[in-house]
Amino acid sequence: MSNHGSNASFKDSSSTTYLIRWRGLQYGPFTASTIEQKLSTNQLSFLHEISYNGRWMTLRDFAAEREAIERAELQARKAQEQ
Repeated sequence: MSNHGSNASFKDSSSTTYLIRWRGLQYGPFTASTIEQKLSTNQLSFLHEISYNGRWMTLRDFAAEREAIERAELQARKAQEQ
């Protein structure tokens, strides 16, 4: 898999941990920074799944959801400043 989206942010509390799943096998728990590091070194891909809010989703979908949340929060802050 290419590095498409490898700059995606998994910002979260440094103590929050996540389980990762690949082909039915679970790994972890990992912190968000560990997941980012494993993505950058190709130990994980965006096709791996992450357990988040009681459901499994691909890291690609997780990153997209987190980016959408961050974007919405930024827009809300900008609106409050005006």
